[in-house]
Amino acid sequence: MLSNEIQENPVLRAKLEEIVCNNDRALSMAAARMNVDLTRSLKISRVLTAIALTVCAMVLFVVRHQGRTIAMQQRVNRQIFRDNQELFQYRLNNPPAAHPSLEPQTEKAPSTAPNPSVSAIFRA
Repeated sequence: MLSNEIQENPVLRAKLEEIVCNNDRALSMAAARMNVDLTRSLKISRVLTAIALTVCAMVLFVVRHQGRTIAMQQRVNRQIFRDNQELFQYRLNNPPAAHPSLEPQTEKAPSTAPNPSVSAIFRA
């Protein structure tokens, strides 16, 4: 029915062609805007992914470095423990000889002269 009227009336046909053309133009503009939005979203997504991967790589580097530091500290602690045990065994096997300089000295009477460093503090 409508197709017969379109074929018979050129004004109606021209008006429908104009409407279709406008709708096609509007659809293509909307598709172009969507394409721009999707492209922008894709760029943002790629940047965020790159940032996330960089942060993950940095965390991996820090964790790996901390693991090496902890292992080194453990080796140093074990070495100190072994050295301490060896020193202890050495002292048990070789007690120190009594030195005359290590004998207790007789107590001296306290001097009544003021300590110069203390008196300098109180003068200031």
